[in-house]
Amino acid sequence: EGNRVQYNFNEEIIEDLDNLSIVVNDSSAVSVINDIKEKLQKRNKLIRIADSSPAGWKTIREYEQNDYADDSDDDKKIRSAESRAMRQKFRPGEGTAHTVQPSGASSSRVSGAAFLWQFWWLPST
Repeated sequence: EGNRVQYNFNEEIIEDLDNLSIVVNDSSAVSVINDIKEKLQKRNKLIRIADSSPAGWKTIREYEQNDYADDSDDDKKIRSAESRAMRQKFRPGEGTAHTVQPSGASSSRVSGAAFLWQFWWLPST
């Protein structure tokens, strides 16, 4: 919910900046406006990634930590960052046990190691 609210707010600001850049005649002011728009657009991209990732903002921290370029390999890099974030999120000993519902049984707690085992196929970095 919070991500959606922030995203929508950023989109409104971007639209206002578009309108402002039309009426401003000073090229240096237009340059500042464009810089602000780029920052908001980048932030909205990160919000969309975090919102669609099971690891949430941990994926973004991994993504930004490696200073990825915005190119055709971006999607692959996002998935790789998400995999690293998921491995960290469910690392044994970090108290990240999650409730699972085995078929025909009551709920039980599964350790991070047991959960991580399900992701053995993820590429290691």
